[in-house]
Amino acid sequence: MSDWSELRLERHGAVVVARLQGDVDIARVEGLRADLLAGLENRDLALVVDLTGASYLDSAGVNMLFDLAEVLGRRQIRLAAVVPEGGIVARVTSLVSLESAVPVHPSADAAVAALREGADEAGQAL
Repeated sequence: MSDWSELRLERHGAVVVARLQGDVDIARVEGLRADLLAGLENRDLALVVDLTGASYLDSAGVNMLFDLAEVLGRRQIRLAAVVPEGGIVARVTSLVSLESAVPVHPSADAAVAALREGADEAGQAL
């Protein structure tokens, strides 16, 4: 992993929750994307990117999320995002219709629960 200290990964079975802090901008997205992908194991079935602690999200950060959805989809790993209501991050994700590519939830617990429910319906275990 890089020295991007504002990323914390937590495992919830086969779901990885990545909690981001600070700015998610052009200066950080390359290392952040690499760290997120490196933090996944072959047995993982889902990644939740929690933007609750993000104070800023620019176009590079948005592009990273859309790119992750594509890359992980090819690996059959589900992606979900946590975007709290209000604030700049919610406005940005709404403007770019992030929910068209990535399910958006109000909390990490809600995201993990939704991923597990979807996996149960598909006959997978998360």
